[in-house]
Amino acid sequence: MPSQSQREGQEEPLRRLTKLVTGFMSRPDTAPFLEPVDWRGLELYDYPEIVTKMMDLGTIKRKLERKQYNSAWECANDIKLVWSNCMAYNAEGSELFMVAKQCNRKFEDKFRKVRQEFDIGEDVVEEEEEEEEDKEEDEENDEEDDDGDFDDGNTSGADGSIK
Repeated sequence: MPSQSQREGQEEPLRRLTKLVTGFMSRPDTAPFLEPVDWRGLELYDYPEIVTKMMDLGTIKRKLERKQYNSAWECANDIKLVWSNCMAYNAEGSELFMVAKQCNRKFEDKFRKVRQEFDIGEDVVEEEEEEEEDKEEDEENDEEDDDGDFDDGNTSGADGSIK
């Protein structure tokens, strides 16, 4: 459970997110998002291959009630995950895809207002993911450069001319 100091300044934004989650849960079209996807029962055996981090609104609500989120960003990322998982698994244009897309848009609008009203800090998870992506790109570039040729950084050609 997060310490009080970790949650400093996050209480009201998290209360707002609790209201948002409760609002989404009360909508009839979000019923499929209220609990974890029963992929075995629905015989969606490829679901865990496509959706590697499962999330649902009921789990988010319980985590909010138990004060398990360190920040509003952490909670917001879980909410976004509900919609992105749905859009990743379901065909674009399908009913579920469209509901998730609409909910995501509505959530982004509401969360933008929370961010404007409260200083909730930066999205640490997003920053860490960007740093990891940068590191992976650097490693890929290093592999591409490692073609066995010695590169001394000299840009002159064999005849001594500058390239």
